[in-house]
Amino acid sequence: MAAGIMDLDKGIVWGTTWHHIPSYKEQEVPVEFEHAETILSCPLVKQRLYRYTCNDKLSSVGAWCISRSDYDIVLVDSVGDRFTVVDNHELLLFVKRKLLDEFPKLKIESVGTLFNGATSFVNLKLDEFQVVGDKSPTVSRLMYYNPLGQGCYKACAHNIRIVCNNTLRMSEAEGAANKTLLRVRHTVSGFTKLTEHLVELAEVYMGLEEHKKMLNFLAEKQMKIDDVTGFLNKFCPISEETSDLGAARANRMKAMIITNFKTNEEMNGARTSFYGMLQAVTRTFDHEEPRKNSDVASVIFDGIIGRRADRKDAALKILVDMAKAA
Repeated sequence: MAAGIMDLDKGIVWGTTWHHIPSYKEQEVPVEFEHAETILSCPLVKQRLYRYTCNDKLSSVGAWCISRSDYDIVLVDSVGDRFTVVDNHELLLFVKRKLLDEFPKLKIESVGTLFNGATSFVNLKLDEFQVVGDKSPTVSRLMYYNPLGQGCYKACAHNIRIVCNNTLRMSEAEGAANKTLLRVRHTVSGFTKLTEHLVELAEVYMGLEEHKKMLNFLAEKQMKIDDVTGFLNKFCPISEETSDLGAARANRMKAMIITNFKTNEEMNGARTSFYGMLQAVTRTFDHEEPRKNSDVASVIFDGIIGRRADRKDAALKILVDMAKAA
């Protein structure tokens, strides 16, 4: 199936899943390390491939396959001589020693296998905090996964709960967009590079204090009418060179942002702040109704890595500059 969850796969998710497949257990608490160990316990073996010669003898063909020895099935048909299989349990032990033990706030949010064990993943919940006056928490995550036969080791920071192959790919796309994604080939040095990257990401993202301070700074600075007008003119500029169609689009965007700025019920005292305006922009782009040749999924995906994502980044920069100058 598209989710990549096959007969032999299993997982545990802190929270709910959209697919509700029984082999992926849903729970209301973080995943215990010992439970994660049981999920990633399937043994993987690299074995040489042979063929029968004309004399009915076995001869090596110079290639290898990856098999799952507990069920004696081949997961990957052919890999090269340099391909190195790292036991998933060994990766998990590294995560415990270097991440979970070093950063107590880190929790395992989801763990699982896909494609009968050919792919394994671990998703860590980094931090959750609330900006002053905002009812909605902000969450960041780290993930790594090991897709045998489907590319390199991958690790990145993102903001998506991983519960299947679809969400795994979305988190990878977000990691590529925020420039934290690392792809490492399955070689002897690959494991070292992957683990070093995970530690670096944890050290950076656990230092979210500066980011929190910036958002709280925006939340504590109230916008005046002139600030609102100034932001909208910078964010949706209209000049003499702007076409009538372009001006109409800009005015329509301004109207939608103003509506969300005035009616965002998630905000308390921060609703009319610079942070409230940032959330109004985010709501405008992320909740935009699909148009012709698009759907809800395309809107969400574009909000992560596309034009909508770039526009939200631009809004944040303008608001920070304006708040500092106010």
